[in-house]
Amino acid sequence: MRFKIKLIVFAGLVYYLSFIQVIDSNHLKMRVWERGSGETLACGTGACAAAVAMVLNEKANRTVDIALKGGHLTV
Repeated sequence: MRFKIKLIVFAGLVYYLSFIQVIDSNHLKMRVWERGSGETLACGTGACAAAVAMVLNEKANRTVDIALKGGHLTV
């Protein structure tokens, strides 16, 4: 899957960007980009936020496995 992203930066305030793909209701795939570092291996806070967002939007169950470049997290 390829994405075309247009990012509008206001006063240099973009610090963190994540991409989440729903594999199924128990599995998500996530990639993380941080300003100054580029793509990172993982982000626990971002993974928790992604899980909450997917649950609230009824895309995932309350317990999900999130695959990141650095490994898997169960949230």
